[in-house]
Amino acid sequence: MLQKLITGIQEVFPMNASLANEFSSFFTKSEYPKRALIVQPGMLNQKLFFLETGLLREYYVFDGEDESTNEREVTAGFSHEGQFTFTTIPFLSGEPSRRYIQTIEPTIVYTISYQSIKSFVAKHHSVSLWLNVLYEQRLIRCETRMRIGQARTAEDAYKLFRKHFGLIAGRIPDKFVASYLNISTGTLSRFRS
Repeated sequence: MLQKLITGIQEVFPMNASLANEFSSFFTKSEYPKRALIVQPGMLNQKLFFLETGLLREYYVFDGEDESTNEREVTAGFSHEGQFTFTTIPFLSGEPSRRYIQTIEPTIVYTISYQSIKSFVAKHHSVSLWLNVLYEQRLIRCETRMRIGQARTAEDAYKLFRKHFGLIAGRIPDKFVASYLNISTGTLSRFRS
């Protein structure tokens, strides 16, 4: 429903209803099944995503530093309904993505290109404030990720994860939570019991 997108736009930074409606008309709706890859490495992805429903994870593949280190997925973050998300460097610079964005559940997203946002901002300068708040929210999410990763113990990291992702934590498979926390699923299960 387009109303969720309009509400999401206005929750980032208040704008009048007619401007929010006009802005929302630049978004395109897409539906994805569970485990779909929305973004993959090498893609030129200058898109902003708004989740109407569902759950996403952003991850990258760590190659290992030598032959003894196995390749593994590292979860960098999660996004859920009502949130905007994007892969930062490709969105802002136009460089190919080095990350994946994958659905954890069936997901409905609205997307808008970076160029469409910039064009809209050129026409409606007040929307630049909205964009600035969106960037601030992304920085806060990145800082939260760093704080969790710098926790003194794995158990402290898990507690911080629960604090920040408590509303959706039960919807995220253990292997993705463990990957986000850089711990094994066995260690994670000890914290959960």
